[in-house]
Amino acid sequence: MLFSVLAVAFFAVPNVVTAAWGLMLAGDAAFMGQRLAAAFAGFAVMLFLVRDAPPSPARRALASGVATALLLVAGVGVLGMAQGVVGGGILLAIAVELVIAMALILTGRATV
Repeated sequence: MLFSVLAVAFFAVPNVVTAAWGLMLAGDAAFMGQRLAAAFAGFAVMLFLVRDAPPSPARRALASGVATALLLVAGVGVLGMAQGVVGGGILLAIAVELVIAMALILTGRATV
C-alpha cells in the first residue's frame, strides 16, 4: 500500500514529497522523480501479488530484492544529509525505508 501511495505522489506531485527534504524538483529532476514512481509502482504490484503466496525461494527473492532497494535508498538519503544536499525532513523517509526493509528481511527468514 505504501509503495502505491509513493508511486502516485512521485508521479503526480513530486515537489510535495521532496519539499519536506528541502528539495524542489523541476525539469530533469522532476522527470527522474516520475521515473522513480514507476519503480515504486512495480514494487507495489510485486508485493501485492506475492502477499498470499506460500513461503518459497521466489517469494524470498522478491522480498530480498525490495529490501535491498530500500536499504540502498535509505543509504543515499543518509549520504545526502551528510553532504548537506537534503534537510532533516528526510529522516522520516529513511526510517520508514529501514523499517520496511527489516520487516521484509525478518519475515523472509522466519518463513522460509
